[in-house]
Amino acid sequence: MKALIFTLGLLMASTAAVAERDGGEHRGPGADKKARMQQELGLSEEQMEQIREIRAQGGSRDDIHAILTEEQQAKAMALRETHEAKRAQRMVQMQERLELSDEQIAQIDDIRAQGGSREDVQAVLTDEQKSKAKEWRQSHGKGDRPH
Repeated sequence: MKALIFTLGLLMASTAAVAERDGGEHRGPGADKKARMQQELGLSEEQMEQIREIRAQGGSRDDIHAILTEEQQAKAMALRETHEAKRAQRMVQMQERLELSDEQIAQIDDIRAQGGSREDVQAVLTDEQKSKAKEWRQSHGKGDRPH
């Protein structure tokens, strides 16, 4: 159940970045990611409205899960698995690029699992690692903006 909601959250969080990278016009916070989530999972307008209401009212993951069909739940799980595989690959690259210790990787994993920010992750890095990370982001056109 938690995995499903986590998947929906990740999907919503990542789709705006993908849309912007692919040349999509960003129409405000969450607009593209919601549209992409709706498309990927085949959510109806009614389901999207229900999700908005549930989130606005602080509803539970079970509440959101209850509005999805079995097919949508399966798609969400598949998307989560794909996202997790890509995330694992990025973590390996980051570990190599920044020469992170196993302890730092564990701390970063904990921060991300708890919904921590990029600034929280940065606090785990040494000054040299922060500098390497900044150089890498700039060389890949990401600058200092949050991910």
